[in-house]
Amino acid sequence: MNNHHSYVVKTLPELVFLAEKVSRVHGDLNPELHQMQELVLTLNTELLNHLKKEEEELFPAIKANALNTYLNNKKLKETILNELEGEHEIAGDLMRQLEEITHGFVPPIGACTSYVIYFKTLKEFQDDLHRHVHLENNVLFPKVLEQVSYI
Repeated sequence: MNNHHSYVVKTLPELVFLAEKVSRVHGDLNPELHQMQELVLTLNTELLNHLKKEEEELFPAIKANALNTYLNNKKLKETILNELEGEHEIAGDLMRQLEEITHGFVPPIGACTSYVIYFKTLKEFQDDLHRHVHLENNVLFPKVLEQVSYI
């Protein structure tokens, strides 16, 4: 999880920068770039809030072997995990929209270097997000629920 979180924290500002730059320079001829910029800004906000929740609440509770107390005190048991999974779905949906708008992250012929890097970085980000979501939803979260002694 640490690798993914570090990658997201490093890459999101790059994506925000590239989204703004490419939208500003090429948005008049390609208005979909403005929509993409909004999607990237939303993704940035959603994922940074999501990472904060995991890093400040869930992961410390897991590390402290205090999951029962954490989940009991929050009265959340599966709810916190469902909430985090819901946030994964939101991020996935934003990435699907970006993929659709870009026709699979394929820059137009003759695109400038920033445009090409922007689309390449979006594709790499999506790939990393898919791996992360799979690991959390299908490996980590079920193990967390197994650790909870009350159901």
